[in-house]
Amino acid sequence: MKELKPSYTLKELIDTDNNGIEIPAVQRGLVWSPNQAEFLWDSILRGFPIGGFVVAKSDNDRFYLMDGQQRLDAIQKAYKSSSENSDTIFWIDLFAEKTSGTRKFCIMVITKAHPWGFNSEEESSRLTAGERREAISCFWNGEDKDIYRVNFALRDCFPFKAKFPVQLSYLLNADISNEESFKESVVACIEKNTDAWKSRYLTAENRQKFDTVITSFYDTFKKLSDYRIPISKLDLLDESSPNTNLMHEETELETLFTRLNTGGTRISQDDLFYSAIKAYWGSVKDKIEAIAGVKVPPAKLPPAKLSQLLFR
Repeated sequence: MKELKPSYTLKELIDTDNNGIEIPAVQRGLVWSPNQAEFLWDSILRGFPIGGFVVAKSDNDRFYLMDGQQRLDAIQKAYKSSSENSDTIFWIDLFAEKTSGTRKFCIMVITKAHPWGFNSEEESSRLTAGERREAISCFWNGEDKDIYRVNFALRDCFPFKAKFPVQLSYLLNADISNEESFKESVVACIEKNTDAWKSRYLTAENRQKFDTVITSFYDTFKKLSDYRIPISKLDLLDESSPNTNLMHEETELETLFTRLNTGGTRISQDDLFYSAIKAYWGSVKDKIEAIAGVKVPPAKLPPAKLSQLLFR
């Protein structure tokens, strides 16, 4: 069994195959909004602490992540290179101007539901219907694609209102040995962007400005190698008893999870019930999410709500 360290760098933390940390079935699905994920990364890039993670050692020598799932998901997805199956992609607007809000770095998240992203102000407001239609036309060369009825690759899209968006993973995974290597790494990734992105952003003027701006980000991303997140370990968990009444009793795992998440995004009764179902019958999760349309949009019903209907 692997020993947990008192703190982890970002890259060590997301490597769950090697650090021994896993998400227990009792945990909720992902509930953070793009705005919350954007602010998390603004904090990280500024060197602000984002709080420690809490893990619990079970009696079968596994470490369950009890507090920090939403933060871990946002960190993992930002580092991950986009692919045909990406459902969330993090971008950073390198040419963003300083606004009156509290953000320093303009992180912009796109999702399957909002492939054009959001506005870059504090509240991350939605684009207008006209702007969304314009974005779709830009992404697919004038094609009027109905993203809610047909499948599409999110990597074909980008935050439409950004001045010069670059995938955050390009900078997070760039060579930080020196400024020139950093720039060359990012440029090599940019060259793989879609023709729509290049047509919109790779103008002669932007190329010249990019050469100056990208070096100003070097120190910020080099410092991330020293950014650490503390880990608190608990050894008190007892695995679920098969005699526990699903509807009326909580295991220690469920009780701890509920209390740890009291101060975050409020958990609903549907979420609690669905978490309990997954804890007892882990194999049912994939079936419920398949019926709900989570993996293949358009989604028909939130999995937590669907589980309530099915079990009733």
